Amino acid sequence: MKAENLTTDAGVLEMVPMRAAVEGSDFPETLGEFIRRYAQVHGDKTLGNWFDLGQSLSYRQVDEAADKLADSLVGIGIRKGTHVGVMLPNVPAFPITWIALGRIGAVMIPVNAAYTSEEIRFVLNDSDSQFLVIDAEYLPRFAEIEAHIALVEGARVIVHGGEVAGRASWQALHDAGQVGFVAPSAVGRNDLLNIQYTSGTTGFPKGCMLTHDYWILISHYAAHFRTANAPIHNILIWAPFFYMDPMWQFLMTVRLGATAHVAKRISLSKFYDWLERYEINYCIFPEPALKVRDPGPQDARLKLTYAGIYGWNLESRLEIERRFKVIAREGYGMTEIGGGLIVPNGAVEKAQVLTCGLPGPFREMRIVDEDGNDVAIGERGELWVAGRSILWGYYKRPDANRDSFRGKWFRTGEALLQNPVSQG
Repeated sequence: MKAENLTTDAGVLEMVPMRAAVEGSDFPETLGEFIRRYAQVHGDKTLGNWFDLGQSLSYRQVDEAADKLADSLVGIGIRKGTHVGVMLPNVPAFPITWIALGRIGAVMIPVNAAYTSEEIRFVLNDSDSQFLVIDAEYLPRFAEIEAHIALVEGARVIVHGGEVAGRASWQALHDAGQVGFVAPSAVGRNDLLNIQYTSGTTGFPKGCMLTHDYWILISHYAAHFRTANAPIHNILIWAPFFYMDPMWQFLMTVRLGATAHVAKRISLSKFYDWLERYEINYCIFPEPALKVRDPGPQDARLKLTYAGIYGWNLESRLEIERRFKVIAREGYGMTEIGGGLIVPNGAVEKAQVLTCGLPGPFREMRIVDEDGNDVAIGERGELWVAGRSILWGYYKRPDANRDSFRGKWFRTGEALLQNPVSQG
């Protein structure tokens, strides 16, 4: 997104202690440890409600399911460092598989479920995937290019949602596993967890190498800033899980001890019904939804306390806060850096203009000219970002890494305006 980096004095005053609180937090080392810690705290409380499927799982059930799957995956040859493609819709198996792979120390490659056969071929080969977890619905597309996949074939294809001859069964692996899983090799915060492919505006996408720590930080960051004014108990996730947003939203849910209500896919016609029925306190609010239902007394029935808005026009920004009495805030992030900038809750005036706020926890920002020099106040330049657990780099892309990094600084390619308080 293109946005001005603006703030208010209230935003600055609020941001300093909030950043300090997150940076001083006790972070679990790994994704597996993170889930286990909160499963021990919240036990039988519902973590995920996949309402379109009529399925719900408690914190304990998600934790144990990941243990059982990890146990069986090790048994079929998945070890620390193994690359595993995951092509699943919004089903419980997605986060369970991710957590299981994290506990082993394996690396997940989320595969966009809308990919063509040729795009699937590219991502699986480019990422050096050795196994593939795939929903039965997507098998026909995979079958078209299976002969051209270097490392994945036969029983290395794990099918979810059906039994297929010659393939491993996700459900059978889950059912055969044991709880109390202990990884054969130690897993640490700086180990690779995801190779997350960017959408790619031209040509094929690039794989961002992201660690356990990347995901743990973003979950704490998101949880802290979105609950500054009111607690969050229910979160709506409607985007496909192969994107980064639903993944950090799920982990934010865990950090808050909340419940994630997961839609199979977005539906603007059902959106307000979801918000009311599940008493949603937080979601990324799709701007077109504002026009789906006229303002009226029914607006007061919503329990929203915080809405994520990204790139909205001024009229919409004013309308959502006025109609729903909700804090609606912009931010800036990207797959490569996770959370970057955020508009604080107290920056009321600046929330109503196109702004992406102040640097979040563990993030340093510069706005530079074409020669890499900091621009003067009032001038535009490119946003550079540095800090703990941004991407290692792009997988097998030395040219892209050369172009994208200047020492510790990552070049975002985004043009921003330098303001007096832009560094917080």
